[in-house]
Order: sequence, then C-alpha cells, then structure tokens
Amino acid sequence: MLMTLMMVVQQLLEETDADQKQDITSLKERLMMGQDTYQEIFMEKQNLLSELNKLKSRICMFLV
Repeated sequence: MLMTLMMVVQQLLEETDADQKQDITSLKERLMMGQDTYQEIFMEKQNLLSELNKLKSRICMFLV
C-alpha cells in the first residue's frame, strides 16, 4: 500500500515537473515574440522621429 502511494506521488511529481517545463517553454516563446514586436515598434518609432526632425528642419528653413 505504501509503495503504491509512493509510486503515485512520484508520478504526480513527474507530471507536475513536465507541466512546469512546458509552461516555461511556452512563456519563453511568448517573450521572444514580444521582444520581436517591441523591437519592430522601437525601430518604427526611431524612423518616425527621424522624419519628424527632417520636417522640423525644413520648416525652420522656410521660416528663416
């Protein structure tokens, strides 16, 4: 009886461990996707700021 209980507990621990590893893998994948998305947004922001600065320079030239 005790041996059977120990085997059940061991199996539950192994399943829990496997589930946690799968959850961690999934989180890592989502984090990488989020990082890629953030990088794309950051680069787009940099491009827009660059264009804005060019436009500001042109406006200043027209005003002078």
